[in-house]
Amino acid sequence: MNSVYVLTAVLGAALAFATAAGAYFAFKTSRNTQLIQVYQGTANAWQERAAAYADQIKELQEQNKGQAAEIADLRGQVSMLKDLATGRQVIGQLLEKVEHIQTILEGMSHAGRTDRAS
Repeated sequence: MNSVYVLTAVLGAALAFATAAGAYFAFKTSRNTQLIQVYQGTANAWQERAAAYADQIKELQEQNKGQAAEIADLRGQVSMLKDLATGRQVIGQLLEKVEHIQTILEGMSHAGRTDRAS
């Protein structure tokens, strides 16, 4: 009978050890599964943030393009207004005409000198 008790005790100890090992590995696997789910949730949240930031960046780039075009237009208008206020174009044309008249007068004075000399 002793051998039956010994065999029962060994089988009971083996069963207790197997149960403890199974519980440990089940707990560890469950914990790893939970960690993986947490990491996946965190990764998904970061991806959503990145997508939101990408959309926001696109909107800001479009606004920047619109503002750059508006600034270029305003600079052109300011330049035109400066020219109108200072009369730069009229003064430039007037200077050209004066230089042309001066050239003609110099040509006439050279022609008059050659006529007098002869």
